[in-house]
Amino acid sequence: MYLNTIVLWTLIGCIIIAEVRSIRFTSPQHLFSDEPDILDGYFHTSQNEHERTKRSTHQEETIHSRVRRQSRVRNNVPDPVITKSKPLCDHNRLIIRWTDTNLVSQTGAIIALCREDASSRTTRNNAAVFVSYDYGLNWKNVTDKFTQALGKKPTIDMYYTVAESPNFILFTDKVNKKIFYTNDAARTIHATSVVFAPSDVSINRGNPTIVVASSSTRNREGKIITRLYMSKDSGQTYTILRSYIDVKAYYWGSTEYGDKATDLFIEAKKSVGSVQGFKLDCSTGVTCGNPQTLTDGAPLNGDITDFLVKGPYMFVTQHNKGKTGVNLFVKYKRSGTFKMAKIITTSLLKEVFVYDVSGGQVMLVVNHRKNETNLYNSLDITGSNYSLSLPRVLYHNPNTEVSSHWLRNAVKYRFVDVWRVQGLPSVYFATQLTVGPVGGRYLISKMTFDKGGIWKKIKGPEKNKYGRPCHYPVCSLHVNLLYGSIYRYSKTTPLMSRKSAPGLLMATGVLGTNLKITPDTYLSRDGGNTFKMVLRGKRRFSFGDHGGFVLASDFQSSTQIQYSVDFENFNPVILPNTTRNVDIKTILTEPGEKGVIFLVIGLVNGFYHIFQVNATRSLGVPCTEKDFYKVNVTDIGVGGCAVQQVQLRNSSTQCLTGKNYKRVISITYSGCMCRRRHYQCDLQFMPDKRGSCVQMLPTSLIPSHCPEGTHFMQSRGYSKIPQYVSCTEDNETRRTLSAVRTPCPVEVLRLDEVKTLPKMKNNMVRIAHGRPLHFKVALKNGYLPHINFTYVFDDYNVNGIGENYSSRILKMNKTGSFVLLIKVSNPKSFIQYSINVNVIRPLNATMMKLTMYPEEPSIKEKTAFMLQMPDGIDPVSVAQTCAAGV
Repeated sequence: MYLNTIVLWTLIGCIIIAEVRSIRFTSPQHLFSDEPDILDGYFHTSQNEHERTKRSTHQEETIHSRVRRQSRVRNNVPDPVITKSKPLCDHNRLIIRWTDTNLVSQTGAIIALCREDASSRTTRNNAAVFVSYDYGLNWKNVTDKFTQALGKKPTIDMYYTVAESPNFILFTDKVNKKIFYTNDAARTIHATSVVFAPSDVSINRGNPTIVVASSSTRNREGKIITRLYMSKDSGQTYTILRSYIDVKAYYWGSTEYGDKATDLFIEAKKSVGSVQGFKLDCSTGVTCGNPQTLTDGAPLNGDITDFLVKGPYMFVTQHNKGKTGVNLFVKYKRSGTFKMAKIITTSLLKEVFVYDVSGGQVMLVVNHRKNETNLYNSLDITGSNYSLSLPRVLYHNPNTEVSSHWLRNAVKYRFVDVWRVQGLPSVYFATQLTVGPVGGRYLISKMTFDKGGIWKKIKGPEKNKYGRPCHYPVCSLHVNLLYGSIYRYSKTTPLMSRKSAPGLLMATGVLGTNLKITPDTYLSRDGGNTFKMVLRGKRRFSFGDHGGFVLASDFQSSTQIQYSVDFENFNPVILPNTTRNVDIKTILTEPGEKGVIFLVIGLVNGFYHIFQVNATRSLGVPCTEKDFYKVNVTDIGVGGCAVQQVQLRNSSTQCLTGKNYKRVISITYSGCMCRRRHYQCDLQFMPDKRGSCVQMLPTSLIPSHCPEGTHFMQSRGYSKIPQYVSCTEDNETRRTLSAVRTPCPVEVLRLDEVKTLPKMKNNMVRIAHGRPLHFKVALKNGYLPHINFTYVFDDYNVNGIGENYSSRILKMNKTGSFVLLIKVSNPKSFIQYSINVNVIRPLNATMMKLTMYPEEPSIKEKTAFMLQMPDGIDPVSVAQTCAAGV
């Protein structure tokens, strides 16, 4: 069967976009794109954070407990096996990450780092490191290995891994200026002394033996200086990388865009408020090859304020002439020169934030003023032209006043509250501010199935939790994204989606007119087309077994968790060996969410405990072919039009999908018909409340260079989304969406000159009787097939259209003075030009009679001459002839 074009998003396979890995520093800087901690693959938790939010969470849960709906329990589902660990540590902060697992050997360690925050290290500086090699069932304290390598207890700040070499791990110790390394997942630890305090570390994915570490210090003037240090031997030794470069950010290259995997792009501070872009070749030499400057030359004349490498694009900003805003320049695939981005708006560009570059399209966030930040989409793959996609998106920058005071203090990175759904390449959610004055606006949720072509409200259940009707779109679902996860009064879990479970979404949200602080938990199996409430109150949650098993927990302290194998019924299960409530901080599973092992991390009596949840028993025997059904998903946006056959597990069956399961069976390409969802608003257009694209400003859509007689494609307000350029237009789309071939407008004519032969002087032509007069009208503009020429000369009167009538030849059969009248016209203008024509007879001896008196005068006698000649003889030529004769 074929799904309809909205539900089709349920099962879209994941598109892998290879992007340049970036490292950004958190010092106050004007940055393009910051990566928040919540998305970096590590889990961070703090005991102080729990105390700050404990009261508000308790109040919310008290409200929900009065109306809590009991989940329907499926008695034939065995509970998962839960094992509680021994107390790990009572440090202020726990950082835990499951290193990437090799699916063949089933290897992969889980590293847990216990440390104190910088503010609390005066009482205890030491850290503790734990590792598990059996999916979190048992934990081993390996801190002594660091102590032996260092000679004293370490102060470990962070650790770093890379998927290409999961057993290779680096640990940094700023206080002792040490970098620890292991090649066997912390079974053995080695220490390296360095001359710097390591702030960040990046392991090259193409060659994990290459490591870059950064260190920030203050010089004598108090200015923060950041240097890079390079290791070519897996972190054993480090050499400073270009000591004269003060680094603001750096990025590894990508072979997909013609870079070497070992190319290093650097954004370096040049002077106050300006930067410069470099590229280094780190494949050879100890400190990489000579830097290649990337931001010199036209059109980048002047100081650069920002430089960013993201995916196939390089972005640069410069202040405008009055320094009241910035201009954005883009280069695609590292080739050619930078081009100034065209963003049609009546407001200045105060800040630019590159959110996403996947799928051959740039999603750009532009802040225009304190209360106005808009989301724009590029109209083509080069990222040079942008149209408005969604106005008034929620945006935060800690270094400006676009956010409230508490948010600037709480969150030190920039973000826009837009959320890309994993596994569905064109589905996004966004938080939008309503229209109104600052302080009087509300937050609402919008979603798009076509990467910003059309945004709409989220359709929730037809009735709310109290049984009252919810009439869409007046009443809709509003979900918490990144902002909801950091909101001080009611922190929630952001919307969850995974590539291994395309179409499965879980979110905390509110059914109504806007976001509120009393959300419930909702689930969607069709990529957000429909949602249903599955749990009262907000929850922490995670997926496993390709989405076949969902695990959830309360936000407040509890002795139980909930799980589901059918996406609807959540069964409670008691946490073992807990006489007191557990303050659950998060739920983790293996990278990829394909396994069935979960880690529930919580605080008990001030100590961190980890509960391993093994869902194998709940899912039962491995799935067979009869447990799945096949679905053809059409129009998925993978390279244009495609039909993808996928498998879905029946929700009524319980079985173990397994890590090696592949959802996609086949992909075949065929033509698909273009529809509105394949289009976004074109340049100079923006979406209205109904989703139609309307012109932003009452300006002409005619190109600046549009000579009369040529044609241009006049936009109806719509432009194809880059992923759908191969769709086929039918009569309906050509009539309503496609651009129209339109003739360039008729121009007001401008005369260049009128040429004559003989040559005209002072608008007069002298010509001999019987000779031809040549004349030609030359115009500066106009389309000759549209121009009418009229000529009037004595009794001669002719007119015609086109180039053949722009010139004429007249034979002068009459002598005398005449006026040649030239008229040139088109539907928009009229030109009249006149020439005086003097037609003369040529001088001939037979035409003159010369009489002299006296006939034979003496030498000194006065003599009179009389010349008789017919009319039409030019007196000037006669005088010249007589003078020559004398």
